[in-house]
Amino acid sequence: MENLVGELVIVHPGLKVDPADQQGKVGTIISADLEMDHIYVSFGTDQTWMYSADELLTLKPNQEVYQQVLQGVQTLKKEDYKTLLRVSLFQDNNTPEHIAKAYDLIAKNHSALYHATMSLQDRIDLSIGRDQGMEIGTSPTDNTQTLLKLNPFNYNYMNKAEINQEKLPMLELEKYGLAKDGQILIDARDVQALLEGRRSDVIRILNVSSDGKQLKEVDAKVSLNETEDGKVELKFHPLYKEATYPDFLTDLEAEKLQNGETVNITKRITDDEGLLKEILVEFDEVNNEFVVTDAEKIVAPDMINAEYLSEQQRSAYRNGKTVELSDGTKFRYSGIDRLGLKANKVALIASILIDGGISYILYKGISSLAKGEKQGSEQEAYTDGYLRAYEDFKGQQAEKEQKMNSLSISYEPSVSHGYTRQGITR
Repeated sequence: MENLVGELVIVHPGLKVDPADQQGKVGTIISADLEMDHIYVSFGTDQTWMYSADELLTLKPNQEVYQQVLQGVQTLKKEDYKTLLRVSLFQDNNTPEHIAKAYDLIAKNHSALYHATMSLQDRIDLSIGRDQGMEIGTSPTDNTQTLLKLNPFNYNYMNKAEINQEKLPMLELEKYGLAKDGQILIDARDVQALLEGRRSDVIRILNVSSDGKQLKEVDAKVSLNETEDGKVELKFHPLYKEATYPDFLTDLEAEKLQNGETVNITKRITDDEGLLKEILVEFDEVNNEFVVTDAEKIVAPDMINAEYLSEQQRSAYRNGKTVELSDGTKFRYSGIDRLGLKANKVALIASILIDGGISYILYKGISSLAKGEKQGSEQEAYTDGYLRAYEDFKGQQAEKEQKMNSLSISYEPSVSHGYTRQGITR
């Protein structure tokens, strides 16, 4: 774990109780006792205040922020995009003065704060227990920790079921304790899963009514549902005691899914409008629930680890089948996983041809293809193909940075993406 003393942090704007009354303010870490979870922060005076690591926010690595810049042109408001762009440019300069300016910018912009920061606790958790003494931010070719270690995934174009962030039901989120004062309080990875049409992991929900009873809190997964009139609603997925399977599954099919004998089943059904559609059925053992995904809304990558997928492989991916590359990497789509896929490697790089260019999606912390299956170390995930894709990504990044550094970039949102729920059925 790197030394935290002297680093800038932002007090979480959603912190309910702060004796220093510094929510959303930038401070400097004076000392830290990680075992006791005591982080001492100064705000420019002689007095210091103690916080826990999950009450403080820190900048994501530049590569992650820059990836948000690349994708934000399509979804962010103009001022939010410009702020995020400036933060990335300040990180490029990487002097104490420029980093301080970056923190000042995001402290004044909630959208940029959401996209450019992670909790200090997440950073500590993701660093401790890994290769000790290795610096964050180096190339995987150095056999050291990389920026990817702090980034389970970047914005994912591999699903058509997407919802614009501006449509998030903030009133509902605040009602159930998932947001406060316009600031989302749940894990950013869960938010991203929601925007991409999938479920969050299990989270704590407050003030829930069930069967006429008011529950103070309950644990459940959540998803978003977009109605025909474009309204986005919050949908709860509680932890059921018993599973009720859809009527289009046979008893044997349901049993195989529940006991893990098969990971998914492809079915062709007739929807409410009388049209045939192909669906992918999986079983979420955490919720004890069957999850149904409209196969038409699954976007197969064009490349994985710099290797082009054949049309046959792309079709197999859309149907939930395991695809294998020449380097031994195996992966398949999963609608019950936050990342949207599972693999026999803990990291991989997907590429999507979009708008005349290539969008790189860097995945880290991928779940195994089957329960209990070993994936090997992270270094084993860095195959020759992975490293080629990583170098291609860095080359693309360098070209775009040169353009951005000229400060002549205009902000022109491209085609808006429509977002719909991914077809979860009970």
